[in-house]
Formats: sequence, C-alpha cells, structure tokens
Amino acid sequence: MYFDVETRLLRAVITLAEELSFTRAAHKLNISQPALTKQIIGLEKRFEFLLFHRPNKRVVDLTDAGRAFVQEARSALAHIELAIRLAQTAHEKNGSTLIVGHSPYADQAWISAVLGIRLHMFSKFQVWTMTMFAMELVRSVLAGELNLAIVTAPRKMITSLLHHSRKRRCMRFC
Repeated sequence: MYFDVETRLLRAVITLAEELSFTRAAHKLNISQPALTKQIIGLEKRFEFLLFHRPNKRVVDLTDAGRAFVQEARSALAHIELAIRLAQTAHEKNGSTLIVGHSPYADQAWISAVLGIRLHMFSKFQVWTMTMFAMELVRSVLAGELNLAIVTAPRKMITSLLHHSRKRRCMRFC
C-alpha cells in the first residue's frame, strides 16, 4: 500500500506532538491555527485513525497511533533530508562530508564544536547535522547512514539521576 503524504504534513504532526497546543504549533510552523487544525483533521480522516486526543479545546494529547506515527514521521523526514544531502554531495563532487546525528537534548555547545571543525588540508570538507531520537541515531550509525552520533538524555533526566546518585552515595558514606 502506498501513502502519498507531503513532508509539510509530517512536520505539522511532529510539531503539534512537541507543542501539544494547536496555537503554539501553528505559530512555530508560521501558519494559522485553523489551517493546522484542518491539516491534522484531514490526515486523521484520510488514515481513518486519530493521531491526537482532544478532551477539550485547550488540551491535546497523542493517541497510541499518534505516538507511533510521530516516531516514524521523524525517521522519514531524517531519511528524506539525508537523501537530499547525499545527492547534493554526489552532484557537486565537493569532497568529504561528515554526517553527525544528535538527539534533541544534545548540548548546543557540542553541536557548535562539531560544526566548527575545519581541516585546512581539506578545504571542501563539510559537516552536516541531523536531529533524531536515541534509537534512530544508533540504528543510523549501524546502518552507515551517519558517521557519528551524539546521544544524550533530557537534561531533567540527567539532573534527576545525578541527584539520586549523590543522595544514595551520601546515605552509604554519611
């Protein structure tokens, strides 16, 4: 079965899933809220399943189908971006390209450091970055689609783990 879905619709679903607000998602996408609502409802009717649960006008949450769709939509967009970049590199024959994937939680200083790589001997060397979630990053490195991946957990999770670890250490030694 073949589904013809525009990338702008995938981005709309992903952005709404991240924002959980039609108003904020529409603003981030630079479209009107009614236009976003129409896009989402159109997809849901076309696929015959709900992506989002809307108990009232202010609350939006992902359904199980929506969670599965968003995860794969992110992967699809990443593959489309990679296909375009690799084709551009092949067309331009412009030297080596380092493709680095990173999680949305990666420290921007790390990303900036990677983008700042410049090798004087390789004037046409390029560094491209792609944002993906941890499991997709690992899969992409193993499949040879990425040269490097920076995988990190959300800052809140790291802070919580550090706090819990210090508390346990203190309980043992204090």
